[in-house]
Amino acid sequence: MKCLLSLIILLVSTLSYGQISESNKNIGIKAGLNVADIRGEEIDNFKSRISFNISLFLEYPILDNFSVQPELQYSSQGAKFNLSGVDVVINLDYFNVPIMVKYYIYNRFYGQIGPQLGYLVSSNLKAEGQDQGLGELNKLDVALNVGMGYQFYKNFLVEARYNYGFLNTQKDSRSENFNSVFQFSVGYIF
Repeated sequence: MKCLLSLIILLVSTLSYGQISESNKNIGIKAGLNVADIRGEEIDNFKSRISFNISLFLEYPILDNFSVQPELQYSSQGAKFNLSGVDVVINLDYFNVPIMVKYYIYNRFYGQIGPQLGYLVSSNLKAEGQDQGLGELNKLDVALNVGMGYQFYKNFLVEARYNYGFLNTQKDSRSENFNSVFQFSVGYIF
């Protein structure tokens, strides 16, 4: 928790400094669609949960075609499945801090890769419209993000990203379950 709070404070102060600094840093916001799932053992009938993400980001160019982009992101994740004819939805909401390295391949088309630290802020399981308990869940998530995007009209971008979680979502569980999220976003650079 202290590590995540420190990262959030660092990112917010960096974003604030970036707004007053005269440099070629890009500050922006993006939002989009999540296609979230949980992968792991004993998961045969899980289906993707459609949800959303929203991010603030700051892009620092470091070389001609390379930049680093820290973000502060809210991401609604989870999965859904059918258990004996009952539709069940698992909601897992995270504050994520991805640190992406971007490489501009051609003009404004780029690829990106980077680690992500996430903190679970909300969780529930809904069956037949009723909230149920989920048991003990890990509050932290560590993931690797890989994606690509395109920046157009100088201030707009579209992006696709895959988030591969490494930490078990369940605490003290015999089965291992991990976050798996495809993100499709549109953004604006100020």
